[in-house]
Amino acid sequence: MELVVVDASVAAKWVLTEADTGIALDLLNGSVRCTAPALIRIEVAGAVVRRLRGDTMTLDQARAACAKWDILSSNAFVRLIPQDDLLDNALDIALSIRHAVPDCLYLAAAAMLGCRLITADRVLHERGRQVHERIDLLARAA
Repeated sequence: MELVVVDASVAAKWVLTEADTGIALDLLNGSVRCTAPALIRIEVAGAVVRRLRGDTMTLDQARAACAKWDILSSNAFVRLIPQDDLLDNALDIALSIRHAVPDCLYLAAAAMLGCRLITADRVLHERGRQVHERIDLLARAA
């Protein structure tokens, strides 16, 4: 079974209805094992709250999405990597490609593990390819 790093742009689709949600859900049911920096727990919860604040979901829907995310991110479906293990390399990557440090934690994780990073973030995909060639857009990953 292939190990892949997924970022929050992918994992958010597991609990929110967005473009390519079906492809993202296929990763959970497919032949890959997902891993990510522990920061992903905060980023996906933040995406749910942004939806609530933007009035695109109800409070009950947001609570249900957070509960589902809590189950998915409890190491049963996504193995979490402490960001302290990744921060130095992520900072080096961020400086070299001029990109946000939180996103570079995912690149650092993929580099450390020698595996693919799957993202739905086109900017991260484009910039990340400068330092990690095994990065795929979600739409093409399935």
